Amino acid sequence: MCQHPHCKNKASNPILQVHHIGYWKGERSDRPGNLITLCDKCHTPANHQPGGILYGWKPKVKSFRPETFMSIVRWRLTHLLGATATFGYVTKHIRIQHGIEKSHANDAFVIAGGTTQSRVEPIQMEQVRRNNRSLEKFYDAKYIDIRTGQKATGQTLFCGRRTRNREVVGKNLRKYRGEKLSKGRRSIRMVRYPLQPKDSVRFEGCLYLVKGVQNKGAYVKLEGRNKPVKTSGVEIIQYGKGFRII
Repeated sequence: MCQHPHCKNKASNPILQVHHIGYWKGERSDRPGNLITLCDKCHTPANHQPGGILYGWKPKVKSFRPETFMSIVRWRLTHLLGATATFGYVTKHIRIQHGIEKSHANDAFVIAGGTTQSRVEPIQMEQVRRNNRSLEKFYDAKYIDIRTGQKATGQTLFCGRRTRNREVVGKNLRKYRGEKLSKGRRSIRMVRYPLQPKDSVRFEGCLYLVKGVQNKGAYVKLEGRNKPVKTSGVEIIQYGKGFRII
């Protein structure tokens, strides 16, 4: 598709050409951030001149920095390890051939040459940040959804507009806001509490993960329990910072 916003030939299968975005200021490099596709009717010599639609045009294009970084790392690793590179379509074909479901662990199994061998259960790990540097937290307003009679947040029942001064991109759900139960508010973190999200704790003989703290650290909310419990009755088992097994 032609990427110029004023193009009127998007639905007529135009001939596409590559345009150098910075041509008007002398930048004619072939780096990905300087390239964009245009149709042959927009990509004309006249449009490159002062007064043309391409002169001074500064579209925002996707950055390919992550892709470039991964490509460099990939070839570096294959060179150091003496490994052979493979491709996703090859892995997919082998998975389908042997009836193996799609997952990261199964992809690694197939890439390593696995087909029908016995396997151990994969270990899944997640990385939890050690420090929450966000000092301000916003609590959304609560309303009654007149369609269901249930409590809903203001973010859920929003007008459909994602960005100011832009067209509406979703349905206008603001009209379903009923009684306002609570106002939106901002809270400033003043202290760091001993219990943090993802910490493993024991309460009444059962193991839980911490979901958050309330009432200035007096109560802690645990995953799997609807009501918060007193912090004094919770025993810390393991801090969940860094890498943890899921």
